Amino acid sequence: MKVKILIVGLVIIAAMGFLGFKYQDQIKALVQTPEVAQSVRPFYIPLDKMVVSVESERTIYYVMMEVTLETKLEASIEGINYYMPVIRNSIVQNLSQRSYDMIRKNLKNIEQLEIEMLSGLDEELTRYEMNGIIDDVLITKLVIQ
Repeated sequence: MKVKILIVGLVIIAAMGFLGFKYQDQIKALVQTPEVAQSVRPFYIPLDKMVVSVESERTIYYVMMEVTLETKLEASIEGINYYMPVIRNSIVQNLSQRSYDMIRKNLKNIEQLEIEMLSGLDEELTRYEMNGIIDDVLITKLVIQ
């Protein structure tokens, strides 16, 4: 009798081993929790309005610009807020070095102006070992008077 129970037990163990081997992928899928693909949600930091004077051959114009900074790392927000005076100064310097005609040309290609602003910010923030905390510069309003 003990031999029969032992044989039945071994058959059951062998069958479970066979089924476990055959269906191991399905078993793993049931046991493991599915990983949810997390999308990187950007964070936006709006800056106050900036007004800069730019010269042309005849007169002085004023450029009013609103900018929003984009970062994908929440940890970067603190650094951006801390270095906000440096960031605003960099943008104002970048704009003030342009002529009225250059800015009017950029009105047709705002994306290029945004790229140049981001490049200038990265260069400036490198001095503080904080480059790369800003992923994008978005010009949300640009007025020339």
